[in-house]
Amino acid sequence: MEIIETDSINSDTAIIATVVKVLKENGIIAYLTDTLYGLGGDARSTVAIQKIFSLKGRAAEKALPVIVGEKRMVKRYVEEIPVVAEKLIEQFWPGPLMLIFKASSHVHPELIGDTGKIAMRWPAARLACKISKNLGAPIIATSANRSGEPVLNSAKKIAAAFGENLALILDSGPPMKHEPSTLIDVTTQPPLLVRAGAVPAAEITKRIGELKT
Repeated sequence: MEIIETDSINSDTAIIATVVKVLKENGIIAYLTDTLYGLGGDARSTVAIQKIFSLKGRAAEKALPVIVGEKRMVKRYVEEIPVVAEKLIEQFWPGPLMLIFKASSHVHPELIGDTGKIAMRWPAARLACKISKNLGAPIIATSANRSGEPVLNSAKKIAAAFGENLALILDSGPPMKHEPSTLIDVTTQPPLLVRAGAVPAAEITKRIGELKT
């Protein structure tokens, strides 16, 4: 395992190239998003998906969320972008809002378990965006912890918990926020607030009206 100190906003191209190489080789990384530290891997890779499920002790029928480096990447991996989702994207992306869509046939089936849906967001953290854009695919973005345990908020704690099971930890210092991304399911009408988080529900209802809770 290697630990690299890097700014989550401005990271140099050599570091990005190193990270992308690790991901292409099915390695698992830990990195800071615009909310908390997450575990990441190439969302197209069976090996990476299975490694992350194993590391977290996560039930295989549950889905793993992903990050995309640019808005246009979303279209390949979802069946449709509903009008309500377009409104939320326009207002809150890039940022700490994760949306749940119906998954397209291009999504790896083990990534979404038995849900038929994919949770994704375009984060404000430029490091995460650059990794995804240079990989040319979404990257897994699940919290850096074992299922049911507290989220780990530093590179040191992540290294102690996961050790050599990770190929690389990107140490960007303390998280910028101390709450997860807000999670909205846009496949229902009205949309469903699955998890409260960094974007207040009141701000979302201002934009789209009714929200199931």
